Amino acid sequence: MHYQPLNGDLTRLGYLSENDYGWNAPQPVQTIFRMPMQDPEILVVGDSFSTGNTWQSRLKELSGLGSVTLHLRDFLSSPYCTVKAAVEKYPTLDILIIQSVERSAVSRMQQLVHQSEDCAQFEGLNEVQTTEGVTSPKRKTEGYISDFAFLGKMFFYERWKSGDLWRQGQSYVAKLDRPDLFSNENGDHFVFYEGDITSKSSWKNADIKKAFESFHRYSVEVSAFDLEPVLLVTPDKSTVYEKFLVAKNILPKSEFWQLMATTEAPVINLKPVFLTLSEEMIDFYLPNDTHMSVSAYQEMARIIHEYIHAEGLK
Repeated sequence: MHYQPLNGDLTRLGYLSENDYGWNAPQPVQTIFRMPMQDPEILVVGDSFSTGNTWQSRLKELSGLGSVTLHLRDFLSSPYCTVKAAVEKYPTLDILIIQSVERSAVSRMQQLVHQSEDCAQFEGLNEVQTTEGVTSPKRKTEGYISDFAFLGKMFFYERWKSGDLWRQGQSYVAKLDRPDLFSNENGDHFVFYEGDITSKSSWKNADIKKAFESFHRYSVEVSAFDLEPVLLVTPDKSTVYEKFLVAKNILPKSEFWQLMATTEAPVINLKPVFLTLSEEMIDFYLPNDTHMSVSAYQEMARIIHEYIHAEGLK
């Protein structure tokens, strides 16, 4: 049997076959600009949803606004000094976008510092570097898996598939009540990351409120650098498709998104639009990955562009 090479993080973490869970519908081609962009107006601090520079490139096309991106992991080690150094190096910066995936947002906001740090020991910026290029409209299918240990675990997990939900490695596989949301061969099966459950199982509404308060205090602090800060939380894949899962009440319950809607902090709430678009667009999130498709990144850029315009930030 021929197994296609791994493309998705969820197929890799769950010992799943790309033949079954890899996306097959074509995606739009997006030009990727060189990062950092020249004379950037936007400082992006984000995780793996931002370090590919996909939505920033589309935002550049829509608004003309360039960006420089820092990894959120590095930023959280010194959030005040990082912004201070960025503004000094890039005096054209006007907007600060802090992006985090939902499952990590609470813990990350709680790490923000609310007073000036001693920046004498700050080691400097570590900007994300990308070269000019374009995204591929098709998933790579040529070749085969040569990792025999991986193949062995894949065969081992085959015997454990049962019911409407099962765990496989660090991934969960769940049955869907709609087979037309994804383009993979097993279109009625949905794969999501275990962290969508484990990372949020201990969330309490009081902690979520404190997290948003923490971000609000930090946003006031960095406004001293003449930056307009905004929080951008990327919904977990399971959050977006939860209503289509055959197995019900499997995800931790919280008021995270309701509390986001009432916070005084500047935020962009992606969830309502993502819920709608995920029904209308096939592979809005990739079936084999915890990340979004190029189409979704383009839509995210459109939402950010509309927010910037509506708030009069540029």
